[in-house]
Amino acid sequence: MINLLVAAAPTLFGDEASIAKLPDPPWLEHQLLESPWAAIACLIGLGVILMWVFQRIDKPKWAWPAMGGALVLAVGIYISSESVTTTREMLIEQTKTLVNSAAIGDDKSVATLLGEPLAFTVLGQATNATTARVLAFVRNDLTTRYKLKEHSVVSTAATVDGGNVARSQVRVRVVPEAIGYPNSSWWIIHWRKAGDTGLWRVSQIEAQHIQGAKPGFNFGL
Repeated sequence: MINLLVAAAPTLFGDEASIAKLPDPPWLEHQLLESPWAAIACLIGLGVILMWVFQRIDKPKWAWPAMGGALVLAVGIYISSESVTTTREMLIEQTKTLVNSAAIGDDKSVATLLGEPLAFTVLGQATNATTARVLAFVRNDLTTRYKLKEHSVVSTAATVDGGNVARSQVRVRVVPEAIGYPNSSWWIIHWRKAGDTGLWRVSQIEAQHIQGAKPGFNFGL
């Protein structure tokens, strides 16, 4: 119970602004496939400008073709972004599934995302947790002493470090039932792609920051 109070109670200790963030995604991939709205807006704006320019220089026959070309490119970018799921987007969705499943004690859903072996570190310190112990913690502790009244994924990010390794970062906000006060935490999820299936599975869970928690806290793992 003391550990729960330390980890869950709001406190001024811990500067979340100093938490190391993942590197920014590749600019072109992000702009064209993951968040294309800026590119689409620029193309539409370019089309409008070209229409105006051709009207001003007394070549109106080029105005609508210029606008049409810009619109075709904008539509093409939108279709590409909707039809292509990048590895980063996939890992972000899997991270959200992992967090949401763990928060409600759904160990079966969590099990589909965990690899073997699995490492679990808290505030830079390794624990003795294994895949089986983490699943037991989700099934037992997150439905009893650590049961949550509310939870939400505040932000997520991901980066691919190599052909078979990647990381995602997630900020989670929870309200434990036992305390009733909100608590914020940051996590790094390390992913490895299985060679036989091509599926990405968690190889390490790393608690970067837990509001109010001090070195040595490890959830009892």
